[in-house]
Amino acid sequence: MLLSFRQGIIRYQTVGPPLLSKTPLSTTSVDLNVVPGQPVLVTFAHYGANYVLSENSSVSGAWGSGSVNSANGPLPAGTTVYLYWDINIGTGAKTYGWTQYPPIYSSGAPVDPQPGQMWYDNINNVFNVWTVYGLTGVWVNCIRVFAGTYYSNATLVTNLPGSQVQPSPGIIGNFQGGNIILGTNNVPLKNSDGTFVNTSSQLIISNTSGQNVQFEAALSFGMASEPIPAYYLVTFQENLTIGLASCLDYTNFVNGIVTQALNVNDVGQVITAGIVTNPNWSWPQANIGSPLFCDPTGLVTLTPPNIGVIQQIGTVYSTTAIVLNIGPPVRIRT
Repeated sequence: MLLSFRQGIIRYQTVGPPLLSKTPLSTTSVDLNVVPGQPVLVTFAHYGANYVLSENSSVSGAWGSGSVNSANGPLPAGTTVYLYWDINIGTGAKTYGWTQYPPIYSSGAPVDPQPGQMWYDNINNVFNVWTVYGLTGVWVNCIRVFAGTYYSNATLVTNLPGSQVQPSPGIIGNFQGGNIILGTNNVPLKNSDGTFVNTSSQLIISNTSGQNVQFEAALSFGMASEPIPAYYLVTFQENLTIGLASCLDYTNFVNGIVTQALNVNDVGQVITAGIVTNPNWSWPQANIGSPLFCDPTGLVTLTPPNIGVIQQIGTVYSTTAIVLNIGPPVRIRT
């Protein structure tokens, strides 16, 4: 789809019910109204990619109580809140949410942000939310577009179509946007930069060896459920999340390795097969070709465990590289 701007509402009905209205008999939720045959279109900027969301039917209580889709619950009475659409950066799932802090659009990160503050990075074209873990806060990427504002005096204002990036008129020009593409398992396909493959993505199909090539054959993505250091082994968990693997875990086994450090809720690449190089590894020359295993903390090790689960995850390829070839887990009986 050819777009004339990035990051904002493309269109909604001009005749009939407003896009947003207060949920009848409720002061804590807002309805999304869609006229049949006139889908609401929204475009999200995510680095160099543009995603198009189509709302084809109305949703009662989309923001606030009355809907399982509202990510953070009823709207607080007497407080101004900013309503947004959200695309989960790991799963591609759509939800509705709100924040008490107006979004900030700037080329530099805000100073002393509050937890939940949203900042649109005008340089990299991506939204971020200030997230606090314990005593430490970090900016975490998110994919969001604002629908409107519900003011403390109960006035509801819908955002106009057009780019929401400030300063006005935002990001305008000629851009390509498309719907996110899901695989057969309903998992969104991703480019190597972490953006979703969509119907406007430029794809190349290559067949150089006479073998069929599949997406996600050796590279997956997951959202970290805990801090994960670079080059640690991980296990896949529910809802497309990943956690540290451990030879002491009898139920969750090694599924891959990450090559970048991840904070909680960061989305990162998970290599599931092939050659992995780490300049900080220093495997002995004498151990090239030797089997490798997972230790209790998720580190790659030459030492097989003597308790828990033994699972060969590959072999030493060179002093700074391994061949990741994950084998079946075997429980050690003691």
